[in-house]
Amino acid sequence: MRHALAITLLASGVVALAQDKDVEMKTVSYADLGKAIRAHKGKVVVVDLWGSWCVPCIKKFPAFVALEAKYRGKDVVCISVAMENPGDGPKAVGWLKKLKAGAVTNYLLDDGIAANFKKFSIETVPVVFVFDKENRRAARFVEDEKPFTYEDDVEPLVAKLLGK
Repeated sequence: MRHALAITLLASGVVALAQDKDVEMKTVSYADLGKAIRAHKGKVVVVDLWGSWCVPCIKKFPAFVALEAKYRGKDVVCISVAMENPGDGPKAVGWLKKLKAGAVTNYLLDDGIAANFKKFSIETVPVVFVFDKENRRAARFVEDEKPFTYEDDVEPLVAKLLGK
C-alpha cells in the first residue's frame, strides 16, 4: 500500500514531504508552482520565498502567517516556498510547525537553492510576490533591494487589490 501511494504521488509530480496535524509541505517543480499560483485566478495570491537559514525570513515570516489568518476566507491565498535543498525538507517542515504555518500552502521546490534563485532572478531571500485577481504580478518585494514589511508594504497592497 505504501508503495502504491508513493508511486501515485511521484506520478502526479507532487511529493508530500511531511504531513501531520499541523503542517503539510509538498515538493513541486518550478513549473508546478506557477500552475498552483495560476489555479487561484480570482483571488489575490501572496507568495513568500524563504529559507530556514535566513535571519530576515525568520523575523518576517510570522507576519506572513498573521496575514493569512487575517484574510482567510476573503479571496486571498498565501503560499510559502521554501528555498532549501531537497534533503532539507524535514528541517523546513519543523520550522513551519514551530511558526504555526499549517493553514498556509507550503511548497519546497525540487531543484535546490542555487537553481531556484536563478529561476526567480534573485540572490537571496526573503522575497515576496503579490499577484492580483487576474494572476498578474502586482509587486515584488525583495529585502536586499528595498527593505519591506508585511504591515507597511504587503498588507496595504493586498487590501487595495481586494478593493478595500
